[in-house]
Amino acid sequence: MDRLADNLAGQTFSHPVGLDRPIVGSVTSVLDELALELVSNPSTQLVENLIDTMGSFYDCAIKQNQLTELKRVCQEHPIQQLILEDPFVRRAFEKPRGYAGDAPMLDYIYRPGRVRLSGVGEIVHQVTTETSTAKSISWRRDYLAARICKLLETTDRPDILSVAAGHMRELDIVSRKTEMRDFRITALERDGASIKEICESYPSFDIRPVQKSVLHILRHGSHYPRFDYIYSAGLFDYLETKTAKRLIENLCAMLKSGGTLLIGNFAPENIGRGFMEFFMDWSLIYRDESDLIALVEDASPGAAFRTFRDEEQNVSYVEVQKQ
Repeated sequence: MDRLADNLAGQTFSHPVGLDRPIVGSVTSVLDELALELVSNPSTQLVENLIDTMGSFYDCAIKQNQLTELKRVCQEHPIQQLILEDPFVRRAFEKPRGYAGDAPMLDYIYRPGRVRLSGVGEIVHQVTTETSTAKSISWRRDYLAARICKLLETTDRPDILSVAAGHMRELDIVSRKTEMRDFRITALERDGASIKEICESYPSFDIRPVQKSVLHILRHGSHYPRFDYIYSAGLFDYLETKTAKRLIENLCAMLKSGGTLLIGNFAPENIGRGFMEFFMDWSLIYRDESDLIALVEDASPGAAFRTFRDEEQNVSYVEVQKQ
């Protein structure tokens, strides 16, 4: 950190050769200034400003077809090394399980703990795990827990399916809200380490682990039992349209009469879009409510559904009810 600070303090920044278009020059100037300020006087406000500014640059890059160029500029800039001192950002960037947004990464939000970091790292970590995007991820967990608890009140021994289950931290909240355990929950998750974590974390729940990818549902969904509630809160951020439609069609077919399917997807204008793309290398497929409606109407014509957003307005949701 001290060596980087010395290098930054004595550095004259220059724009990358061949990337002198206006947007690239603008983002480089902004990063030059923020890098020096982060070293000399780090603050949460600086990081929050960076996140907000990168959202605007992301939108411009999309319009000007310069997303790849701008991403390279950001990741080659010295500020990237400062930001990577945050383990939340670093895990997304390094992708030890092959993709950003894995379950251990999200646990920095769901189960925050004290970590020993540099001054800059601590400030970046505080912002990234408490900012609007992080609040949306926490809201998602809390909403799922509330829906499960409500289902327990209205349905006798319900069957639930979590698709791409992660660590299922919604059960942390369910555990606090109710002592009822009279339900079955199937956890579909391709990551064996996450399956192991689920089973070890929630021994009092009737969890049925299925270590498979969503391809298993696409190929063998008819062999699954029928479910009262199915949710896939984070998977659709990574699915192309064709696969998303097929999966919705299959999941709707797996519902009992009166059952509900919940799908979440980060919205195009979510606050963290630029920071996630440029510095975390966390690329998602964004969809708003109209996009989700189009998926549902194509996959399950005539289905009853409603759309909504979380309190932070970063994630779009659609709930489909089987008649």
